[in-house]
Amino acid sequence: MRSNILWLCFGIFLLLQGCVNAAIQPQKIQSQPTELKQRYFQAKTIASDGTIIAFTVYQPHLKAGQTAPLLLHTHGFGLSRMKRPELSLYGFLLPTGQVAKTAWKDGYWVISYDQRGHGNSQGKIRLTDPEKEAQDVISIMNWAEKNLPQLAQNQNGVRTGMIGESYAGGVQYIASALDPRLQAIVPITTWHDIVDSLVPNGVPKGDWLSFLNLIGDWWNWKKLIPNLNKLIKISNKVS
Repeated sequence: MRSNILWLCFGIFLLLQGCVNAAIQPQKIQSQPTELKQRYFQAKTIASDGTIIAFTVYQPHLKAGQTAPLLLHTHGFGLSRMKRPELSLYGFLLPTGQVAKTAWKDGYWVISYDQRGHGNSQGKIRLTDPEKEAQDVISIMNWAEKNLPQLAQNQNGVRTGMIGESYAGGVQYIASALDPRLQAIVPITTWHDIVDSLVPNGVPKGDWLSFLNLIGDWWNWKKLIPNLNKLIKISNKVS
């Protein structure tokens, strides 16, 4: 009897997990304006190099015909996106997640995404490569224009802003330089030059480089690109 109860509880647990993790497909863009209810759902897109990028879409409550800009949010190095508005590190604690959540409740579209090599996104970590991480931002904006209704637009396309701290700040500089749709950025506690930040005046910051190696190659399990990993190890020996 006890074993039957345990199996029943286990089955209910698996069912609930499936419901929580299920990826809800976005609504098709309607030809006629309609009222949108506030909700959030999981989605993925394929980047320009074929890498799968995972994200959470926060749909605001919008009246029929009402439009809203898009706010992109991403995470610091070694972390992951705001997958849920409450049960996630950014959802209940970290400041940039709180800002993104407030924007959603105030009527903005919000997309919080996992940078490549982090969370549910595929690929290798390349430390804000213009041809990889920055292109991922562009791929997400492209996805939003094709899949989300009632987005605010201008002559460049969807009106987009972005917020994030540290590692999430560096990608904003590059992406905004590459795509005019990204018009407002809020890079918090980030670098102006990543090489100068890690190797100022030619002197490697051994502790920071060790941290990058630990998070990128162990915490995220071999997600740091091999050449960068090798360079970090050499720099550590020099320092």
